[in-house]
Amino acid sequence: MPADKIPEPLAAKSAPATASSARAHRIEELAGRILRGDRAPSDYLKDVKAALGERLEEVLATNLISPAAFAAALADDYDAFLLERSKIIDEAVSQLTGW
Repeated sequence: MPADKIPEPLAAKSAPATASSARAHRIEELAGRILRGDRAPSDYLKDVKAALGERLEEVLATNLISPAAFAAALADDYDAFLLERSKIIDEAVSQLTGW
């Protein structure tokens, strides 16, 4: 899909109605910054960590990001992040396919 055809996030069009939707809106806002690349990963990931609080490990796991991969991202070590994340993705694919 061409970039000019991608719809704006729904959360950007309306104010959050609940604490949960406010949190989701904040996380979406942080993700938008990540995609634009206007901050170093170590900088914005501190905000993500603070926004998620106790849910950090759960959210990382559901996105196939290991603690080692997150630590590498916090250190702005993109190569190590990709290596560590590829290990988790490989494990998940192996489990799902039975290989």
